[in-house]
Amino acid sequence: PYQKKAGEDFESIKQGIFGFKGEACLVIGKPLIEELNHISPLLNSNDKINEVCKLIDCQIYQNYQLFPTNYIAYDILQNGNEFSDRYTIEQKEKFTAYLHKKAVTEDVSFEKMMNNLLHIYGNPVMTCLKNERNNL
Repeated sequence: PYQKKAGEDFESIKQGIFGFKGEACLVIGKPLIEELNHISPLLNSNDKINEVCKLIDCQIYQNYQLFPTNYIAYDILQNGNEFSDRYTIEQKEKFTAYLHKKAVTEDVSFEKMMNNLLHIYGNPVMTCLKNERNNL
């Protein structure tokens, strides 16, 4: 059985904060005060929380910026090239080499880790496509 080492969680968080991320975008959404005032006071606490979550999700989706790595992963998952106009062959080669390197771990099979990584990068494209269809 796996046992965490002392300080492992802290090191993981530290790596996440200070480690290399490649392209990244930080967007601070607009204040939700006005929208919060429109949530019915008659709702129970759980329903109020769900409404707040919907408001936050909406801003995340509206401000989300996709990068070539997202489109590459999506195309690989779909076994297609729908978004090949959004990345170069060199970007795809570099990203797939990165994925192959990251997919080699001690406690997870290469195939499972590669699938997880592709979904981490590709799911934002799927979410944006779904939201476009739903006019969010």
